[in-house]
Amino acid sequence: MRNREHRSEGLVLHFQRQAHERAAELARRVPWQVLLEARNQYLEWQEFYCWARSIMESEGSVPDWLARRLDEMCPGVVAGEKQWTAKRPKDAALAPVRLGEWIDAYIFAFAKKGGWPPAITFYAVREPRYQRAFILLVRMRGEMEEGKTSPISLSRSMASASDSLRRNCPPLTRDPQTTRMLHAR
Repeated sequence: MRNREHRSEGLVLHFQRQAHERAAELARRVPWQVLLEARNQYLEWQEFYCWARSIMESEGSVPDWLARRLDEMCPGVVAGEKQWTAKRPKDAALAPVRLGEWIDAYIFAFAKKGGWPPAITFYAVREPRYQRAFILLVRMRGEMEEGKTSPISLSRSMASASDSLRRNCPPLTRDPQTTRMLHAR
């Protein structure tokens, strides 16, 4: 048994090393300021995604007020979701997954075009901000399943937690030159 655990640990370390090397290789293709700004934007979008996803999962649908917010932040995603679920009603529960795919496809298209999204995600998932957002999502999901909270209180808790995440994280600076470089890629 001990030998099997040792092998498993070795495999995990091997894959972690490979992921690090791949991310470092991809990161070398991009100016560090661009990678940093892309990572920061990715963190912001993941916080938004966790917030929206928790509401969609707790409500079992996309409430009208959230649909308006999604239309502001993600133009076309609500209309696309309506078309999708009209054709495939059994897939309605996958709306949060499709929101995540939309964010990757449209917001981070510049990185995808350059082939370096793994570098963004490699560095982003190691940030406490990212980890807190997903831990909060999992916790809220568990509370909903156990009946400890209602969809309305969940929405309020997520909004409050999202604000708290933003307040407790260092402010993001928006260097116009870096933003131009991001979208020029």
